[in-house]
Amino acid sequence: MPIALSPDETFRIVLKSDQGKPPAQQPFFEFRCLSCREWKEVVRAITAMLGSDSGEEAIDKTLDILRKGLVGWGNMKDPATGEAIPYEPANLDTLLILDEAQELFVRFRDHSPSEEDKKKFDSPSPSNTDTSARVVPDRRSARTSPTKFAPLRTTAGNVPAEAATPAAGPG
Repeated sequence: MPIALSPDETFRIVLKSDQGKPPAQQPFFEFRCLSCREWKEVVRAITAMLGSDSGEEAIDKTLDILRKGLVGWGNMKDPATGEAIPYEPANLDTLLILDEAQELFVRFRDHSPSEEDKKKFDSPSPSNTDTSARVVPDRRSARTSPTKFAPLRTTAGNVPAEAATPAAGPG
């Protein structure tokens, strides 16, 4: 299945300022891969952002682009309470300073799968595929006989008569 259509195909971004923390404690942002159509929308937003005279509009567009691919975050803690901050895309602007938003945008835009992501993408599907395809014998050993097809006849109810009676075999 194409990666853009696979909801389980995501990647994490840890901001550079958090990369020195133990991996289990690193705050991260989880993104999905965008389709080409979605990236065209992103390019249009970037073009509009670059033509804007408003810094506020540029920040809003950056956050909108991030929200397009953002599917979650983890290890985000409220500094006042120490409690986990639940995932809510509308609150993205409360988590980041401007430099972090720009870093996250560039890393999302330029993302290429890490080695860990590649292993995840290449791992076998958890679904059972044993019955999804038949083994086809080598064509060189396959023998076929000519088949005679009769014209399609219908009964009074417009149901093909052949559905009940098979066509005659080779003559």
